Order: sequence, then structure tokens, then C-alpha cells
Amino acid sequence: MRKHIWINQGFSSMRDIALQIREHAPTSLLSVTHKDDRPEITALSDFPLDLESRSSDADEYLAYVVNYIDLCRHRNVPLSAILATRYRRTIQKNIELFAGRGIRICTGSTDANWLDICENKTLFTNKLVEAGLPVPKTIEVNTGNEVAKAIKEIESLGHTACIKPSIGVYGAGFWIFDRNADDFSLLSDRETLSIHPETYLRAFDARKNPQPHIVMETLPGIETSVDAVCEDGEIRSHACRTKFDSHQFISTGGEVYDLAASVARLCKLDGLVNIQFKADDHGAHKVLEVNTRAAGGFSYSSAAGINLGYDCLMMMHGEKITPVSLDQKVRVKPVNVTLRLA
Repeated sequence: MRKHIWINQGFSSMRDIALQIREHAPTSLLSVTHKDDRPEITALSDFPLDLESRSSDADEYLAYVVNYIDLCRHRNVPLSAILATRYRRTIQKNIELFAGRGIRICTGSTDANWLDICENKTLFTNKLVEAGLPVPKTIEVNTGNEVAKAIKEIESLGHTACIKPSIGVYGAGFWIFDRNADDFSLLSDRETLSIHPETYLRAFDARKNPQPHIVMETLPGIETSVDAVCEDGEIRSHACRTKFDSHQFISTGGEVYDLAASVARLCKLDGLVNIQFKADDHGAHKVLEVNTRAAGGFSYSSAAGINLGYDCLMMMHGEKITPVSLDQKVRVKPVNVTLRLA
């Protein structure tokens, strides 16, 4: 039976995953769906007219997934794997429904509880502390007084304090506290991430939709992401991306990889995922977060000969992966490509 993988609506990495599978497994079938008008993504599908469900109800979406599986079987092109990104908790909790149909599903973790924990930075940090893994000093806050107290505690340890929402993506709401910050720079400099504590506290207490935040020590060192294909907590293939302003370095193995392997086991990671680290002022790597999905930059490592999208396809079909081991770092730089859509 031909491999037939369904990549349902995800994040910015959908197209790159499909491209890697197309390049290295051209005889495999691809279903790629999106609920919005995204022809640059859906054009890679063997069934480009298939639409993603627009339902905002988890149970309705689960029924849609089951119906799509039946549709593929009716077409005589049965699905063998699903890389799921929407309503993953519901899908993971019903995993036996798909296993009984002979379909391998990756939701990011084989434990639905860890999907929730990885999205809540407070819970995630606490779990890693319990496991003895290195994380930045983190304090959950809900009021302005708690923010002020947490800033002082972080500063008393010799660190600069920063803050971000307990739940959020793409760095939204991240600020670094600077007692010398100029308030006008918030209006004149789009790139600024610094804010005076008093300015922030006034806005924080005036919030219309309060939600928990965390105050953390600011890590001034180098940032590294580990993109990994995991199978029930074990890393099968990976690439480490060390990030600089104008380029990135791709490598394999090393201290960051060892830490990532420990995190993957703890969180029971499964599928194509991303683990982020940043170094403190002594150069020690600390875990920032886990994305139980592919990062937007996961495909950069393909320039170094590492094709994680293809490796994920192989893993999901129970086939052996021969991971790439790099003898030296490879410097890469992403570039934009313009596509003609019509």
C-alpha cells in the first residue's frame, strides 16, 4: 500500500513539511488541507479541492477527521498517517479510534496532558524543575503588586527581569524590564522590547482581560532550537539551530541535544516538534519551551542535508531512519521566495 499522509491545518511549517515529503518520497500520497484560501499550501496536495473543517467545536472536528478517513478509503487511497495540529488533545484522547483503523497519528505527544502542560509556561516550568532540568527562574503573577515583587526578587538574584503571558505563541506580550527605559521609545521604535517597570505596571493593572503572566530572569546568551522527529519520547532524527541576527548554524549532537533528549522523554514527545533553549550569562543552556509542533524554521536544516519532514514520514510508517550526523556546523540563511498563484 502506498504511504498516504494527511497534514491538516497547522502553522507556518505546513508547506515546508509537504515539500520535503514531495522531494524525498515522490510516490507517496499527500493530503494537505487548510480552512483558508492558501493555494501555496493546498497546491501540494494530491487532492487540492479537499477543504479543512471550519468547525470551532472539538467533537465536530473529530467527526470531520473520521469522515475524511472514510472518504479516502472510499477513493481507494486509504490514509496511513495523520500529522495533526488542530484539536490535538481531543484527537490524542481518542487515539484508539484511529489505531483500530490502522492509522498512525502524531499530535506532538503521546500523552494528552503534556499537550496542555507544554502550552502553559508555568506548569511546564514547574514540571521541568521537578525533573531536575535547567530552566530560568520563573514566578507566576496575576496582579501589579505581584509583578513588582517578582521583579525585585529576580533583580536581587543579579538578573534582569522580563515578563510574558503564561499561555501564548510567537513571543506576543514579551517585555524586558529596564529602569532606564524611555517611554517614548515604545512609540518611536517598533523593535524595542524594553519597558520601564512603572509604565508596565500601570498598563498591567488597567487590563480589560486579565490572564496569568510569568516574570522570568532574562537570558542574555545564544538561543538554540532543536527540531526533532520523536517517537513516543525518543528522538529519532534532529537538527540543532543556533540563531544569530543574519544567519543560523546547523549542527547535531552535543550538550543541547542531550538536554533535548531528556525533555523529549519527559514530555513523551511524538512527531515533528521543537525544543527551545537560551544560554544564561555563564553560557549554561536553559530550557525555554517546547512546541509540540514543527517550528517555522525547521526546514532550514535541509540546507545541511537534514530532511526532518521526510524522516517524520518514515517514522510514522515504522521504517528505519538513518539520522544525519554533521562533523561540523553548517551556516545557513533563509531567503524569501515569491510564488505565482494564478
